Amino acid sequence: SSGINAEYGDPQIDQTTPPPPLSYGSGYSATVKSASVGHVISRVEEELVCCRLVEQHHNMLIYSVPPHSELAPLFALLSLLKKEGLVEDYSVSQCSLEDVFINFARAGPDFDRTDNGSSDCRIEVMT
Repeated sequence: SSGINAEYGDPQIDQTTPPPPLSYGSGYSATVKSASVGHVISRVEEELVCCRLVEQHHNMLIYSVPPHSELAPLFALLSLLKKEGLVEDYSVSQCSLEDVFINFARAGPDFDRTDNGSSDCRIEVMT
């Protein structure tokens, strides 16, 4: 990551600036409602390698999307799948603090505190 240093008049790129730490609920969550979950899962796996299926309940799929992913391909695929009739509805949102607490609860007492979990809406625990 880089920053801009405007000291002494001319802006210069500062390559030593560290990237900002990941915050609570970094990343995105994509929720997909479909009667054809098998087809949707295979298409997403083929075309969007960054997305990871984290939950499946009957006709509802929840994908984790890493924080620095391009969202345009995700929206394009979900829109196409909706036009093809494979997806009834979908939404993409930033992970919330609620998502962080839900993931802590799921992990239970064996939660790995060294895992920053940025791709599945977990909080980075600083030690």
